Amino acid sequence: MVGQSLPASAGPWTRAKGHGYSRVALAAEDHAGLAATRADVYLEYGLATGWTVSAKLNDVRFEAAADSYDDRSWRIGLRRSVLSWAGVVGTIEGGLVKEASTLVGRACNRPGAEVRAALGWSGRIAERDGYMFAEVAGQSQAACRGQRAELGVGQNIAEDFWLVNQVWIARGSHGQWSDKVQTELMWRRPWGDLAIGYQREISGRFEEASILLSLARTF
Repeated sequence: MVGQSLPASAGPWTRAKGHGYSRVALAAEDHAGLAATRADVYLEYGLATGWTVSAKLNDVRFEAAADSYDDRSWRIGLRRSVLSWAGVVGTIEGGLVKEASTLVGRACNRPGAEVRAALGWSGRIAERDGYMFAEVAGQSQAACRGQRAELGVGQNIAEDFWLVNQVWIARGSHGQWSDKVQTELMWRRPWGDLAIGYQREISGRFEEASILLSLARTF
């Protein structure tokens, strides 16, 4: 299935019952001159036909001079398939979240709720396997609210190699905003998907650039 190539942290595809997906990623980041490292683990598991549970744990550590910005966040959600037709899928997802994101800000870094809705398509792009997806999300933590839109395109560019591009646009209830782009080159092997990527984020509070490395496996 083409959709299974999708980076699992976002996207409308569900897993077959009893099947799962795991992804571990490491990133070296630069926040306007401040260095940080980020590690995250993501899991998906098909509970039943059309039902998938997802979970993510994210940890970021800054250099000693800025260690007050260190943060650990998490989310867990339940995704339901609501559309599957001619290569097009649609899902809705709801769950719990705790993160100091652009959507809600550090002042509201407390457990809250998040809802998502997404559409995806998989098929042939320029005679090669590919996919596209779009997702919108709303988040509420304490007195803060936020919305996010995400677009993604992935395409097989050579044997065993995929190019994946994603864009995020996020807006918060207290004037926070963030625009982020990411490009990944993925190498698909029998033992998993190995990817290297570059991410750039611009917001009203900082600018960030990062290099990331990830390994994903199905089970």
